[in-house]
Amino acid sequence: MQTLANCQFWSGEAEVCIVNNNAGRQFHFLKLANSETWVTQEAMDHIADQIAQRNLRPVAAPVYDQNEPPDIRSLGSVKQTDMLILNLHSVRPGIDLSPLRVEGRAALNSFGFMLRRAMSAILDISPWEIRVGLRVAHQDGRIVGQVFLSDSLENGAGYCSHFNQPAELEKLLRFVASPDDAFLRDWLAPHHSADCQTS
Repeated sequence: MQTLANCQFWSGEAEVCIVNNNAGRQFHFLKLANSETWVTQEAMDHIADQIAQRNLRPVAAPVYDQNEPPDIRSLGSVKQTDMLILNLHSVRPGIDLSPLRVEGRAALNSFGFMLRRAMSAILDISPWEIRVGLRVAHQDGRIVGQVFLSDSLENGAGYCSHFNQPAELEKLLRFVASPDDAFLRDWLAPHHSADCQTS
């Protein structure tokens, strides 16, 4: 990790592991009878809804293998891509960025999505080209939350690694933090708090 002012950061190519645990409920896979195919009831219900909405010819309801218990699991993917990882050394008293608390995770997520929006403006790309996530790490004997941004494309497109030099990252952070800049102007305007539908 490199240090820049109050931030520590790392940028380069790495494996990104993404886990989907269905909002903590896990996925309950059921085996289709006379088949090696496993599906979720939610997926089958969604297909039936789509068929009905589009007035398509109905299909027979699935028959499940009653001899196989449900296979309960999370889904995951691993891919090699460009990343940018950041965390703050210190914050003002009264601000808690602990990734173990929901408020800390929400603040870190907001910071990550703000960085994504700024990166997309600077690089003139769609925000969807960059993924945002949180990482929990041990640092100096304490648990810290780190924001990570990764290129959506496998093997990366170079967007996140563009900020691997302190000077480039400093430009990004100054772009985000400058209240005179157009980037924050709308968010800081008095009408924004009344109009905003997100955190």
